[in-house]
Amino acid sequence: MYFGNLADKSAQAALVHAQHQPEAWQVYLVKTGAEKRTPAQNKFFRSLLRRFAQQNGNSVQFWHDYLVERYLGLDEVVTEDGYVRKVLPSTAELSVNEFSDFLSACLVLAAEHHITV
Repeated sequence: MYFGNLADKSAQAALVHAQHQPEAWQVYLVKTGAEKRTPAQNKFFRSLLRRFAQQNGNSVQFWHDYLVERYLGLDEVVTEDGYVRKVLPSTAELSVNEFSDFLSACLVLAAEHHITV
């Protein structure tokens, strides 16, 4: 499994390797430079969440919250009455590059837990 920029020599080598057994590989191309994450990125993340839930148990919401907190942390928000509350950040606010990095981290964890995508 490899994640990275197509200009990277490691990515090019991984693609050459994958061409020897094309039926054994899935390739996801995400164009960088857009303002916010793309619908395709979000769709892929949602399918990954379903795989986590199906193959490791717990709900899709559990895995969403777990992955967001693990890789993005928690935001501190001050309530109207002055209390500081920790909340999950929204992945909708991530740029394409940020969301790509987040997805890469999620995919590494999936591979470590033998989750097939």
